[in-house]
Amino acid sequence: MQDLAFKHPSYGFRKLFAYTRRAGNVWNHKKVYRVYKLLKLNRKRKGKRRLPARVKQPLATQVNVNQIWSMDFMSDSVVSGRRFRTFNVLDDCPREAGD
Repeated sequence: MQDLAFKHPSYGFRKLFAYTRRAGNVWNHKKVYRVYKLLKLNRKRKGKRRLPARVKQPLATQVNVNQIWSMDFMSDSVVSGRRFRTFNVLDDCPREAGD
């Protein structure tokens, strides 16, 4: 098992156990794992890579009309099953209802 582990360093316990089973050994997984740990073949798992913390900035609100526009695609279907897509363009300036 040690030779196989050095030959394939990326293989973990499960893959090495499968190889020993295919080789004709009928040991159960508990016995093989005990030997695996005694040979110090168990490797530590790599931790998650965290993204660096980003600086949060508030969204800029628009004062004048026609400064910044947003666009988006949407799709939907009618009762008959026919699908259609729309291309939406909106002005980001705040819209207020006037009297």
